[in-house]
Amino acid sequence: MAAAVVAALIAHKIASAFLRRVLEPHFPVLGPVAGKTHRVRQFAILILALSLFRPLAPLSPAATDIFARFFLASFILLIGWLAIV
Repeated sequence: MAAAVVAALIAHKIASAFLRRVLEPHFPVLGPVAGKTHRVRQFAILILALSLFRPLAPLSPAATDIFARFFLASFILLIGWLAIV
């Protein structure tokens, strides 16, 4: 699971740098928007990576239930954060 998180954060960093370099000269409005939503996008990528690789981890039914509640709470937090930003 830790490897999935690290890989997702590295992929986000690379994709953000690439898209900033390619899109910002043509669409200067995207620069400030991308800067304000950087942490939100990181959080979304983190949730996505954890939810994709959770089935590969051998977890007990109680741990699976805890992860399901965690993902629900983190998704609600993400939607609220996006509404604020």
